[in-house]
Amino acid sequence: MKQKVITLSLLASMALTASATIHMTGKINNYSGGNVLLIQMSDTAQQSDTMAIAKDGSFVKDIQLLEPGIAYFGLEDKKAFCQVFLEDGIKFNVNITENKRSNKKGKGNETKEMEKATFEYEGDDKDCYEYLKTHDMFNLFDAWPFDRLDTISFRSYRQLWTADVEAYKVAANQVKSLAFRRMMNERLAGFATSELFRWVWSDTKSHATDKDFVAWVESIDHNDPNQLDFCSNYLRWYGKAHADEDMGADRDFTILTKAFQNQDIINTLADNQIMEFLRQAPEDMESMLATYKKVSTNKEAWKEADEVFAHYVKLKKGSVAADFTMTDKNGKVVSLKDLRGKAVYIDCWATWCGPCCMEIPYMEKLYEHYKNNKDIELISISLDTNKNKWLNKLKEDKPKWHQFICPDNFNSQLCKNYDIDAIPRFLFFDKDGRILSLNAPRPSDERIIKYIDENLK
Repeated sequence: MKQKVITLSLLASMALTASATIHMTGKINNYSGGNVLLIQMSDTAQQSDTMAIAKDGSFVKDIQLLEPGIAYFGLEDKKAFCQVFLEDGIKFNVNITENKRSNKKGKGNETKEMEKATFEYEGDDKDCYEYLKTHDMFNLFDAWPFDRLDTISFRSYRQLWTADVEAYKVAANQVKSLAFRRMMNERLAGFATSELFRWVWSDTKSHATDKDFVAWVESIDHNDPNQLDFCSNYLRWYGKAHADEDMGADRDFTILTKAFQNQDIINTLADNQIMEFLRQAPEDMESMLATYKKVSTNKEAWKEADEVFAHYVKLKKGSVAADFTMTDKNGKVVSLKDLRGKAVYIDCWATWCGPCCMEIPYMEKLYEHYKNNKDIELISISLDTNKNKWLNKLKEDKPKWHQFICPDNFNSQLCKNYDIDAIPRFLFFDKDGRILSLNAPRPSDERIIKYIDENLK
């Protein structure tokens, strides 16, 4: 009977979650077109809802709730978003005003960047919206850059950082929504501990062995499998603090048995590390896999590691590159094989990717450096699903190097062959079509020209 009650309660909970909705209205002033999105994210999923905009700029939409939490709402093309808190049954209105100019003159006649859009929120959970607007997590972190951390003792940093987090907690606890208060208190509690490690991530070696930091880090149970985030940071610190200790060729795995006694923690960290290492297709992946199996006792994870190894061993440096096709702006289909005879440096990007677009000026400089070199070809491959956005970007930027598109995005053969699941990503192949690197330095990397020249010899 007890089992039946539990099952019925679980089914009722699942049904409630499945039907959870929010009601959203609003209006966009000076609307210039483009997608207006509400983006929800969880640990396992992402959901984007597009608003249907009426002629007068208004919109109305009932949206299924992915889970209670923070979502992003705004203008996709302008990359202008605000944060909103969503929970079941809320109704709210957001008015957006697009700013027609992107900059203005400030004091001294200097040019200042204007907000691309302004947001006005009314309705349920408005105090959540106001909190997120005035207590942005980035502002909390930005107050502690590494150059500041390098000039302060750990004891002082711990006191000041804890006070900063506590101020955010106090403000969060003034909000009416219980779900919001719980979420923010859990998040801030995690940051209160994890961000203390930033003090030791600086280049100052003495930080790793500072007596106050060591006393703090060793006061926390690093063999508690319920604190895996802390354990990951502890492992990173332990490696830094014992950098001079000889742990053998496969240090990344042998160090686990020195830092931890709990086998579940060792297994989890080792299982994660082997996947990360194998996906980089290192030259020593065979010995790395063997050492991993001496450390981890999780034989189910061994099977998965063997499968990943079988795939990535084909992507090691010197392996023949798997072919794929791409299309230029005129619709001509070109394959990677068509480019053999020259080394090929590939920039994988998309118009919606901010970090990708930041690399464009550096890619232009790289092209200017190599434009008369017959031994190398620089190309950019867009993963945009919207071809017109890509063409408009090309029309705006007028790049001189070859441009292609794989409109199937991350489902394209390019991405499947080389396991590209995030961009920007830079690939490098030699003139014979063999892999030089699947994670080549970016154009903005100060080592890029030296790196390319060394591989052209």
